[in-house]
This record gives sequence, C-alpha cells and structure tokens, in this order.
Amino acid sequence: MLLPERYVADVEGVLREVAERRFGAQARRLSDVGRAVTQLAEDYRQRRRAPTTPLATLARLLFFTVADMPKVAVPLAELQARGLLPTAPSLRVLDVGCGLGAATLGLAGRLSQLAPAAELRIDAIDRDAEALALLEEIFAQCAARGLFSRQIAVRRRRLDLSRQPLAADGGYQLVLASALLVELREADHRAVVNRLLQRVDDEGFVVLIEPALRETTRALHRLRDELLADSRTALSVIAPSPRQGPCPALRQPDDWCHESRVWNEQPPLFRKLAARTGLRRRHVKFSQLILTRRKDIPPRPAPWRVVSELLRSKGRREVFLCGEPGRVRAARLDRHRTDANRSFERLRRGQWLELHGEHPAPGALAIDAATRVVIHDLAR
Repeated sequence: MLLPERYVADVEGVLREVAERRFGAQARRLSDVGRAVTQLAEDYRQRRRAPTTPLATLARLLFFTVADMPKVAVPLAELQARGLLPTAPSLRVLDVGCGLGAATLGLAGRLSQLAPAAELRIDAIDRDAEALALLEEIFAQCAARGLFSRQIAVRRRRLDLSRQPLAADGGYQLVLASALLVELREADHRAVVNRLLQRVDDEGFVVLIEPALRETTRALHRLRDELLADSRTALSVIAPSPRQGPCPALRQPDDWCHESRVWNEQPPLFRKLAARTGLRRRHVKFSQLILTRRKDIPPRPAPWRVVSELLRSKGRREVFLCGEPGRVRAARLDRHRTDANRSFERLRRGQWLELHGEHPAPGALAIDAATRVVIHDLAR
C-alpha cells in the first residue's frame, strides 16, 4: 500500500469541495472534468509546463493532485526501510514547485503509517499565486476534517526559480521537488539542485520526482552524473541506482530507469476519470533521485536493483538489473526453475536482489537450477 486508502479518499473529498466552490456545477460534470484532464495532459506533453487557465486548475484539483500524491511514498519508504528517514519530533520540509500540495499531502499520508513526528513544518514554494491560495484552502479543510495525524504548519511563498534565487533559509530535513525540473531548462538543473542541497541540514535529503518519460528521465540521469562528478560537492545517491559512479542507463540511447508501482487504492472520482480519459490504469509511474550529504550511509541492502519489469518469452524469463558492474540482463530458463530461484518470478521494479551462484552468459547473467535468489522488497 502506497498511501492509506481512507486517507486518499478523504483528501479527494476535500479537493472536490474546493473545486465545487470554485467552479460550481462544472466541477460535478464528469464530461467537463474529463475534457479538462485530457487537455492538461496534452499541454504537459507538448509544453512540459502547466498552463494557469481555469480548466487546468480544475484538472489539477480533481485528477493530477490525486495522481501525484502516492509518488512521494516510494522514496519515503526507501528511506524508512534503510533507517534513513528523519525522525526529529519536528520535521522541517521544503516543498519546491509545490503546486496544490500533492507531494506534501503524500508525505503526510505516508508518515501517518510510520511512527509520527509531533509536527510538520512545511515551506511551500511555487510561481503560481492561485495554486498557493488553493493549497492553503486545501490544507485548512484537511486539518478541519482531522485528516492529519500530526500538527501541520504550512508557510507559502511565491517564487519563480527560473527568474528568482531561492532564499538562503536552511536546516530542512527533507526537500521535495516534484515535476520541478521538467519546467526548467536542462542547463539550469544543476545550479537549482545545488541550491536545494544547500538547504538541507547535514542529515537531510533532497527528493526529486519527475515524469517517467525517456527525455525527462535521462535528463535526471545526466544531472545525477554531473553532481557526482563535481569534486566540490560530497554527495551520495540513495536511489534509484546502487552505483556512485556514472549511470549505466546512459550508455545506450534508448535506456532509462523509471519507477512503476501498483496502486490499488485509487479513490472513486479519480478511478472514473482515469477510465474516461485512459490516462492512468493501476500503476503509478515516475522517475526519482534521492540525494544527501550525509556521511554515515548504511550499506545498500543487496548488490543489485531491479530496473525493469519481468520480461516473459517462451520458456524464458528475464529482467534488467543495475549494480556496480553496470546495467545487466539476468535470465532464467523455465526448465531451471527450482525452490531456490522460484522468487525470480516475483521480481518487480524497485526491489533489491541478491544472486548466489549465478554465472556469466552471452549478454546476461544466467540463473540456473542451483542459483539462489533473495529479494529485498524495500520500496513498497
């Protein structure tokens, strides 16, 4: 479960109330909302920048905010499973490019499943004044309904990172940036993320979430390599790759490494709009990069990370892995299936993997009858 099902449904209820106050009967007509969602999706594909029209706001309220909420649960689960999630009683969070607050709403929902901090202090930054006003209304309604398991204080600030510098405030335990870089020139990505890294404390993390498109994801891979290669910045990459060297997905022009998670807890209106528009099915897809300046990073849980879905062909199963040797294909013939390697059939993106007794084969690692497969399922 990415987020508690009841929590997501309750947040959707708040979003519907806010939308109906703003748009009246239009917010209740599924056909109108569906057209708004389809149009905004097309604008995203063509312009990579969200327009600020009334229809776009309607689509963001009733579809895209809900769609984006569960994404942040994956990097948070990754940090929590490795004992890295900040546990201070009062957690300071910077949400950059916050929009209507999807990342922070996802954060609040995920943390409700873990040992709660007493307080979340959120600094929410966006270039869109209307989005910031709606964010305040949404969070006030969520708090009034008792949806948050802790006290949440949100401070809003209007800022366009493409034109204005980020304030020098620091001391954050988490910096969240969801679909921020896609709206900026790639030439500016490194400078922007370096400024974000300066805002976290010595124990903090920067979490970048971007669309799971080849172009945007490969740009995130290139940013990762540039940051790691900069001798002036001592960084560690927590996810997605276990490597601290160059990203192997960049060696081939058609490779990229994104996340995909099953999401069964879709709320009612979102499910109807997804069916009407065909934009979402049962999976949440995105690309992520988690960065830190922490020195005491625990060892990774296993040598390999699964970076593809399981590929099936006649008599054969394959999956792509990433590790210190690079990006490799691991294959098992069905006739070699044993109790020791049976779990190979359950592999999914984002899992960590140990292989005991595999051996090289042409273009792949061969999993034979004697190979033992051990899965570490962290980011669920």
